[in-house]
Amino acid sequence: MELAQRTGMNEKKLQIANYKLQIKSKFFFIFVFLLFYILLSTCGLYAGISPAAISDLTALTGTNEGEVILTWTAPGDDDILGTVSGYFLKYAEVPIRKDPDFSNPEYFTYSHGWTGFVSGGNKETRTLTALTSYSGKKLYFAMKGYDDGDGGTTNYGIWTSSLDTAGINPDNSCTVQLIPPSSVNDLSVVAGYQQATLTWTSPGDDGNSYNIVGGTFEIRCSPTAPITNETDWSNVPAGFPYRVVIPTSTTAGASQKYTLTGLTNGITYYFALKTRDENELGWSLLDTTSVEPSGSPLNTPPLSFSLLSPAAGYISLNTKPSFDWQDTSDPDAGGGISSYSLEYSLNSDFSGTIGEKGNLSYSSYTFIESLTDDTTYYWRAKAIDVNGGITRTSSRIIYINTSNLPPTTFYLLTPADNSTVLKRPSLSWETSLDPDPPGVIKYTLKYSSFSDFSSTYSIPNLTSTNYTFTSNLMENTTYYWKVAAIDEYIPPLPTLSEKSFSFYVKPVPPASPSNVKITDGTISWSPVSFDEDGAAIIDFSTYKIYRSSDIKIIGNAETFAGYTTATSTPATSGFWTVIRAVDNFGNESANSVAVKSDETKQILISNDKEVIIELPLAAQSSISNVVISISESGNIYELRPINSLTMAEIKGFVFSSPVKITFESAGDCVYWHNGTEYVALGGKKGNSITVETTKLGKFYVGTISATKLKLASSFPTKIFTPNNDGINDEINLTFTGVTEDITDAEIFDITGKKIAALKQNDYTWFSWDGKNSDGKTVLPGIYIYQVKSGKSVCNGTIVVAR
Repeated sequence: MELAQRTGMNEKKLQIANYKLQIKSKFFFIFVFLLFYILLSTCGLYAGISPAAISDLTALTGTNEGEVILTWTAPGDDDILGTVSGYFLKYAEVPIRKDPDFSNPEYFTYSHGWTGFVSGGNKETRTLTALTSYSGKKLYFAMKGYDDGDGGTTNYGIWTSSLDTAGINPDNSCTVQLIPPSSVNDLSVVAGYQQATLTWTSPGDDGNSYNIVGGTFEIRCSPTAPITNETDWSNVPAGFPYRVVIPTSTTAGASQKYTLTGLTNGITYYFALKTRDENELGWSLLDTTSVEPSGSPLNTPPLSFSLLSPAAGYISLNTKPSFDWQDTSDPDAGGGISSYSLEYSLNSDFSGTIGEKGNLSYSSYTFIESLTDDTTYYWRAKAIDVNGGITRTSSRIIYINTSNLPPTTFYLLTPADNSTVLKRPSLSWETSLDPDPPGVIKYTLKYSSFSDFSSTYSIPNLTSTNYTFTSNLMENTTYYWKVAAIDEYIPPLPTLSEKSFSFYVKPVPPASPSNVKITDGTISWSPVSFDEDGAAIIDFSTYKIYRSSDIKIIGNAETFAGYTTATSTPATSGFWTVIRAVDNFGNESANSVAVKSDETKQILISNDKEVIIELPLAAQSSISNVVISISESGNIYELRPINSLTMAEIKGFVFSSPVKITFESAGDCVYWHNGTEYVALGGKKGNSITVETTKLGKFYVGTISATKLKLASSFPTKIFTPNNDGINDEINLTFTGVTEDITDAEIFDITGKKIAALKQNDYTWFSWDGKNSDGKTVLPGIYIYQVKSGKSVCNGTIVVAR
């Protein structure tokens, strides 16, 4: 064991000794070689040694256009030692395969001014920058190093190795850097007549870096499909107009425009574009416009034009009229007007049979054959271009009427003869017809206060068979009137109505005085400026004063208290006072409100004593500059609020506080019209019926035959919305068959729990505001009302909604 270990140790020592001996031998060899080289150099015996061959020349595509980067291991001045004096570089578009090729005159020498070379054995890198004309092409390179030998002799190495080879270093060739223009991204197309105009923004050379000098745009268009790739580009048909090359020198970002002609109308063409710089291979990629540009050349019809003569509505006295219209032109380059046509028809829309005089070389035509007399024709002109495009004018009417007949006989209608009317009556009469075209009749109304029309007023050019006077006629006057029907023929032949009528304008009473009040013992009112019909009063005479302690007889002859032209009079204690306006004919207005010095309320009583309105102090502010008009028709009374300053009815009028209205007529119930139907307000049996309300309008007083307690009306109908928006915030119930002054009326929920009491507004009218007895609005749902009158009970349901 020990022997074996010693033997192994001896072997390792022996190996180490041999390794040291080898190192010493190599250093010795190098030392001897260097010493020998120094001696030879010193003696001038090594001066003829050339640089070593370059065997690893590598060509790489450069960064900028026209650049190539070369890298290689530098040879030495003498073989691999030292530093070369320079390099001799050749390039060609074909491989340089043998050393003799290096001297081939078809191969080019690259001139350079390189300095600062690295010593032999180190990596050398140089950039070639003068190869722009070869951009995009493949070049092959060969290189020799050289030194400056003694005696002025230049020693060249060989281009690739010490031996000629059949092949070539595959790394000593590359493509010269080529940077084409960027792709266009905004190509647009506007199609026209057999052409399309393309616009785009020019890219630059080397992308968008420089201007393009000596470059080219190429446009291609396909009549079948979009051009989206190089295959589509190559498949575009050859020749014009599918391929167009446009030489250009332009700045980057400049707007470009080109009109491509020779296209066919009605075909959709798809367009693409490329840009080339000065290099033949410097083409951009396809334009990147989205959506792919396309356009369909079309024929633009002739420009619009107008008719000249005859004028619209012309009445021709002969059956062979002449027509004339403007010339027009074709807006398309290379186009033109082929012909004109005259179209005529019996229908304004030219439906049915259309007459046409076509293939006219001029913009006019005179009929050779006769048109039909007493006929209305519609006519227009048509222009046709060389490609069939059509433009028509608007149409006109011409009437063929060689002789004129007067309008037909007609009669007056209303008002009937010897009628009595107000100051602005409405008149009407029958329609008269014109047997000749155009068949248009206008009427002239003639009226006079003399039966022989010796002095006449006329209202001409009326197109309808009625007329309402817009200004007041003289009151208390009889007028006579007739109408003339006049055709449009020149000269016209008028026809007078068969008879003349008369009517009497009755006087209209003045409006009643407004704003009547008592201040410091004096009754005052606003002056009356209008008649009852709203016309300005022109025949005012005086004011008539009535006084009575009994309101129900005021206005009777025995209550007359005097006249005044002033707008005030002293108040008399204990007496109601009413003012009436009087005109020159003795017509008296309706009563003003009645006032009394020891009463705060005011009372308005109709002249016939049928209606009495009691206005508490709280409601009197509502009638400032207001008069209340009261009219009666049978059992229907219409109470209208009128603005005393304009005499216009006041819409949506509501009293600020309820007023009592008493109707002194037969019947046991008052109904109010809500705009849709009459709803019962109630009433109390007796000589009169009184209701309490805040609204005016139409009231109907009728008799209810039923004696059993039951619901007569509900407003709104069953469902109401107590949300304080002013619309249906309470429900109003009116009952018939009420026999007791004191009636129980209550609201319960569906469990039978009492919620609130109904409010009794009068004898038969009850309401509920949707609140419980604590004043809080109840929840939405179904509720039950119960009304008791004597031994009668009436139940029903109502619905609270939101």
